[in-house]
Amino acid sequence: MLFVCSIAVLMSLFFTLDLIVAPKKGKYYVRNFVSLVGVTVPGIYESVANTNSEILGHWNEYFFPSFGISFLVFMTVAYIAFYHRLMNDLHRQDGVVVVFTFMTLLEKGYSNFQDEVNKEIKKAVANNSRIITTGLNAMAEHIPRYFEDLLLALVDKEDDYDLEDYVQLVLFSFIEHFLNHNDARFTLRAYDSETDSMVATLCTSRDTTPSPIPVSKKNLITLSMQKKLPLLYSMNKDHHFETNGSIKGKKYDDYVTYCIVSDRKKPLISLNLEVKGKSNVKRLKAMVTSTIFTIVCDAIKVKYLVMSEQES
Repeated sequence: MLFVCSIAVLMSLFFTLDLIVAPKKGKYYVRNFVSLVGVTVPGIYESVANTNSEILGHWNEYFFPSFGISFLVFMTVAYIAFYHRLMNDLHRQDGVVVVFTFMTLLEKGYSNFQDEVNKEIKKAVANNSRIITTGLNAMAEHIPRYFEDLLLALVDKEDDYDLEDYVQLVLFSFIEHFLNHNDARFTLRAYDSETDSMVATLCTSRDTTPSPIPVSKKNLITLSMQKKLPLLYSMNKDHHFETNGSIKGKKYDDYVTYCIVSDRKKPLISLNLEVKGKSNVKRLKAMVTSTIFTIVCDAIKVKYLVMSEQES
């Protein structure tokens, strides 16, 4: 029995490797399967029949079930190790329009398939670089004006801003200089211990207030805390947590989330900027790639930490 099962497993392994590695044309799958069933298996069966009749008795009972089960296991491993891994690398790039299926991998063979996926990744990277450059050029004249207006507003006020007034000044001024109030929305969230979630405390849009984001669920705020970076939805879609249909309902096309303050175990304060429209998406990517968005977040972070220290 063990001998028969071992032969079945080895044959399924070779068959799987042949499907994954070798390029195919025409009716390759049919020919290969007919060759396996009509030539290879009967040949092994005949050789076993001439040498050991006891093993032959286990053939029909163990060979085909073992072959079928091990073939499914090997194909699943191949799907995860070869196809799914490359697709994850590809989907991290925004703007990819070419669709690769598992059958594409089987038809082209792993080496050719990998080369084509890498070409698409390089194209997407180059395209995103052009988008970022275009976005930065469009914002170039507004950057010094924004910080100048912001500093003047802070200096002109006799009394210190409280946190809410300060955040509103920073965020509304940012949208006014770089985006459009109808096409962008800032959301400041704070951790709520009762619900164990990040709750919106301030929103620059008067439409529906974004719903809470549970910390225990997969989300971009927690991922941002772990990576200590602002993260784009378009580059991390698998960590998106839907709130009020902002993405599925197509209210916005992309967003960036940044965990500003944390206690290393959970996020405490986060800032989210959602935008719609191709030109605003370009600007958003430029803001994240450059230091513009991070500077805005750091300004809020410093104000929060100073006020927290004064209160304590």
